[in-house]
Amino acid sequence: MSVRWDPFRDLITLQEHLNQLFNGQVSQHHHGEGIAGWHPPADVCESETEIHLYIEIAGMSPSGFELQVEGNRLILHGERTRPQNPDQAYHQTEILMGPFHRIFTLPANVDPDGIEAGYRQGILEIILPKRTEPAPAAVPIKVR
Repeated sequence: MSVRWDPFRDLITLQEHLNQLFNGQVSQHHHGEGIAGWHPPADVCESETEIHLYIEIAGMSPSGFELQVEGNRLILHGERTRPQNPDQAYHQTEILMGPFHRIFTLPANVDPDGIEAGYRQGILEIILPKRTEPAPAAVPIKVR
């Protein structure tokens, strides 16, 4: 019995693999049997003078994560832990726990010395001020 090659079958298989990847698994890294880490989701928006970065890390105190600037990179890392209660047994866990790590490349027009961050209601807001660019200046041309 011969199987006839169907190019669409390969495309469908590829689509199924991509669907599995993006079906809730994007924010997790699997290592062997367990989850090695996760990436908190982020939104980025921009105004004329600033870039705002919103990162969802609900259920944590600010002492549970750290924000650093290294060169042109903004680095966020920490660990979210599940409260332990010996009187409770979990039957389902969907809230991602464990260590996390995010790296954002800062655009060249961001002033790293003016970066501010605030944490409220589970959202870390990072304000990245843009450098003020000098207005283009005309260069006089001398006749020689």
